[in-house]
Amino acid sequence: MGKSISSWSYTALAQWEMCPAQYKYQRIDKLPSESSPAMDRGNAIHKAAAAYIASTEPLPLPPELTKFAAPMEEFRQFPADWKVVEQQWGFTKSWRPTGWFGNDTWLRVVLDAGVVYPDGEADVVDHKTGKEYETNKDQRELNALALMCRYPHVHKVTSRMWYLDSGKETLETIEQERRTDLIDKWEKRVAPVFTDTVFAPRPNHKCRWCAYAKSKGGPCKFG
Repeated sequence: MGKSISSWSYTALAQWEMCPAQYKYQRIDKLPSESSPAMDRGNAIHKAAAAYIASTEPLPLPPELTKFAAPMEEFRQFPADWKVVEQQWGFTKSWRPTGWFGNDTWLRVVLDAGVVYPDGEADVVDHKTGKEYETNKDQRELNALALMCRYPHVHKVTSRMWYLDSGKETLETIEQERRTDLIDKWEKRVAPVFTDTVFAPRPNHKCRWCAYAKSKGGPCKFG
């Protein structure tokens, strides 16, 4: 393989769990992969949401965000030093904050939006376009854990998913008492990624859309 794995993110872990071969082609071999209209749309909406929440002055609300107009405006009006907007956080293997590209960066987390209140409670929001998936609850949990590690005085985090297309919200409240157990859980879950030396294909229902599929001239024998 030639390169060792030194860091992870929720997206990278989810990709490895779906198909280690795809993970290797994209993240280790650095083979190119094409974007998609859905990805481009999602990125554009995320940027629009971040610009709106970060603004100190009222802005026209993009139509894709209107189902969450009231909470978006509430977030926007919080003091700037309370807000977390599209921040890139790096953490060491000891779950301590470090740089995004630090030599000791082990975990990377991007938070779409959040607010840390003076009383030690916090809200964090992940903006979702498209369908709701059961696995999204894992990302809610990791977002809350990252915020508690970044702000050790925070004792309770309400982690939310806003499904911008449907207008649905899912949430989970996580308290500081769970921090140690959650760290242990995530360390055990991600450990196989760092010890994988084979990166075997794991055929699944998404193979036909994979950029590395056999049908697209890619290196994989499936799809």
